[in-house]
Order: sequence, then C-alpha cells, then structure tokens
Amino acid sequence: MTGPTGLDGLLSGEIAPGLHVWRSAIPVDLVRVEAEAAGWGFAVVALDPAPSEVHGSAKADALTAFKAALDLPAYVGANLDALWDGLREIAEPLLVLWEGWELLAEADPHAFRSLVRLLTRRAQQGGFSVLLRGDGPASDLPDLG
Repeated sequence: MTGPTGLDGLLSGEIAPGLHVWRSAIPVDLVRVEAEAAGWGFAVVALDPAPSEVHGSAKADALTAFKAALDLPAYVGANLDALWDGLREIAEPLLVLWEGWELLAEADPHAFRSLVRLLTRRAQQGGFSVLLRGDGPASDLPDLG
C-alpha cells in the first residue's frame, strides 16, 4: 500500500503543507484550477533569469517577486522580516508555485536558505505550501514528484 503522492495529496491534506520540489510540467492554469477546486488560493512567483537592473540582487528580486505575487500590503518591504509580517496575514490556504527558484539558489545560496527557512516557518502554521518547480541545486526539501 502506498501513501498519497503529488499535488492531489498536498491539496487534500494527506501530505503536510510545506515546501516541496516539484518537477511537474502541468500548465500553470491547470495547477490553479486544481488548487482552487480544493479550496486553496493560488499564486505564482516567477523569477526572471535576466539579471536585475532594478533591484541589483537575486535576493531583492526574489523578495519583490514574492511581495507582488502574494499581493502583500504596500508596507511590506524588501527584506525577510517584512515578508514574514506579510505572510502572517495570509488567512486562506494558499498554494504558491515558485518558478525560477534555482536562480536564487545558485546566485545567492545563503539568501535562498534564509528564504526557505522563512517560508517553511509559515508553512508549519498550516494552510500554506510552496512548490519549487523544476530542477535546481540539491536540497533537503521533500520531492513531490
């Protein structure tokens, strides 16, 4: 007998909320439909592979992308403490699809680990999961398939 797997297991609650590496090529629109059908909100964080001309660092780009994708309040600044404040205000279950995560992981491994710790902390409170879509550097994050 095997346990639940993949996106369905996560959305049904059979797999605990958290951060998961996910290698699926399911189109974003279909992921959104599945998430919303299961009662979850949905957001896409997409990091641009082009170097930032605006923010100047991969970390700042990632924080800005999360703030925009999650539609966080204007007072949320571009630092981890401010992002945490915004994440704590998310009330509904939310599935975040993070595309381009490997860009931050490769450009600034320390910032990546810090952001993963913060997102994991929020996920541990329930109703919040992040799928890191695609391949990237080896990590100890669970693989959702």
